[in-house]
Amino acid sequence: MQKQNVKLLLVMFVSVLLIIATAISCGQPTSEPPQEPSITTTPQSAPPTVPAVSIEEVTTTVGARSTVKVVFLNATDGLSGYMFRVFLINPEVAQITNVVFPDFGSTESSSLPNTTVEIAALDLRDIVSIGTEEVLLATLELEGLNSGNSGIAIEIMAMENDNNSPVEPRILPSSIEVR
Repeated sequence: MQKQNVKLLLVMFVSVLLIIATAISCGQPTSEPPQEPSITTTPQSAPPTVPAVSIEEVTTTVGARSTVKVVFLNATDGLSGYMFRVFLINPEVAQITNVVFPDFGSTESSSLPNTTVEIAALDLRDIVSIGTEEVLLATLELEGLNSGNSGIAIEIMAMENDNNSPVEPRILPSSIEVR
């Protein structure tokens, strides 16, 4: 019975020591200031920038020729190729007389002059790589026929990024004014 009493006293003694040590350490200042609980946040990424196709607006005169650029904006996933149609809403005002392409490697357009042109290109030289913000797709030459205004519209038939995934760009409005 004596051995049990010694064990019980020993356990009580150690417990009291632990309680006293804890009380002392909680009441004394330490060399490090208490730390605030850390909160980790992950910043929200900005919504992805929407790819868009834009044609410059132009003002010209009857009989004069002017050029406008067709530009692909926010091509952050690159561009492997495209096919689209450009047409004038009011064919009495102007016509498309020429198409000039960047040096992509493989380009094609339908017959001109006309009020509609189909344009296609493949970026065989990888000119438009991932991370590109703005890409010149083509330069159009327009000739004023009669005074007036016309919208310039684009219909995307096919467009793919460097991962060969389809791209569905927003089409920005454009127009030509002939004086």
